Amino acid sequence: MAINSYKHNPVSQTITDGVKNSCPSEDAVFNALASIGGATTFLSLTDTPPTYTGQTLKVVRVNAGETALEFVTLAGGGDMLSTNNLSDVASVSTARTNLGLDTTANQTDSTNKRFMSDAQETKLDAITGTNTGDQTSIVGITGTKAQFDTAVTDGNILFVGDVTQYTDENAQDAVGGMVANSTFVNLAYVDATPSLTPSLSATGTPSATTFLRGDNTWATPASVDPAGWSVIVKTANQDVTNSATLVNDTDLQFSVVAGGHYMIELDICWSGNNVTGGYSYVFGVSAGTIKGGGVVYTNSAASTLLMNLSAGGAAAPSARTSAVLNADIDYLMTMKICVNVIASANATFKYQFANAAAAAGRTSRTWKGSILRYKRID
Repeated sequence: MAINSYKHNPVSQTITDGVKNSCPSEDAVFNALASIGGATTFLSLTDTPPTYTGQTLKVVRVNAGETALEFVTLAGGGDMLSTNNLSDVASVSTARTNLGLDTTANQTDSTNKRFMSDAQETKLDAITGTNTGDQTSIVGITGTKAQFDTAVTDGNILFVGDVTQYTDENAQDAVGGMVANSTFVNLAYVDATPSLTPSLSATGTPSATTFLRGDNTWATPASVDPAGWSVIVKTANQDVTNSATLVNDTDLQFSVVAGGHYMIELDICWSGNNVTGGYSYVFGVSAGTIKGGGVVYTNSAASTLLMNLSAGGAAAPSARTSAVLNADIDYLMTMKICVNVIASANATFKYQFANAAAAAGRTSRTWKGSILRYKRID
């Protein structure tokens, strides 16, 4: 029995000498027991650990056999241990709520920057390349057209080669001009009332080898030689069928000025598919009159005579005729014409031809490659 245990039981006890005292004083009993030689410290008991060495911060418990006391390390048992760093809570989310904290998705640091979630971190880890900071330019950024269109939220990106379709007519007010086919047009587009107004309507065929002349005609540029001759070469065959009405040659023509004197030479390649139909030809001007003379060399003897263009001042002299020697459109004939003329007005000097005698199926042709040379001599 421990000393203090006895000290607090002031009842009759039998002492070692066999003497029984009734109600001795506490101090007397304590002193008597102490003199007997009982245990005075925890370590001197027979059923307790014999030393404190190595038992720092341990606790005392009854051993598993319930026969003695022993020192043990506190295992936790639901307690919050500092060494566990809060890992021993039953529910992290519940503990966070109990502490008044929100989820990590809504947490910010001292500069009000949000922390990222695990899902966001996964996406960030998947990004490759070099982080160059906040961007003010898209130079060096790559991606598909669809990705760029999706990324831009305040408009649409216009890529090279895209065809733009405008939907806001109020943003398209415009004036200007353009060439549509062979016609130059003024462009006036105001709000939702566009209009296209033709400025001129040119004749002829626009191409890489023609130009628009001052008389509003698409024409082939005349070549120039050192002697001062301008040369026009016919670019395509031209036929007149079943008609004795003279037509303008589409290539063999040029502009003359009032009072100008001109030397003119023509090398005509022609043919016909009918002997009676023949080939009729003449010169003419679009305005005023022409006068002059020259010679013609062809298969007809009469054509070698002096050619009097317009002694009487007619706008166009009488047509002359060359006979078809062989009723074959591919049987080519030649004709050389040399004339000198003066024009009374600014006009177009024109070579014209037709059937000598029209009838169904009769064709007279001026061939590609025929040449007109001219020069002004004053």
